[in-house]
Amino acid sequence: MFLTGAIGMLCVYIAWLVAVQRTVTALNAGTTNKSAAVAVLFFIYFYSPWYNIGNNALAYSKTNICF
Repeated sequence: MFLTGAIGMLCVYIAWLVAVQRTVTALNAGTTNKSAAVAVLFFIYFYSPWYNIGNNALAYSKTNICF
């Protein structure tokens, strides 16, 4: 589950970065790209399920690991 969540988060980060780049490029050109802005908001919320699949349960694990 951790690997699935990590791969999902990586894919979301890549898509999120592309959407942010398209939004910033449009703003620098003096226009707006509403579809890229909506995509950024979508990826912000789409990140959460991938995080919960792999990392949310780690906070509640009962294993005692000493380093």
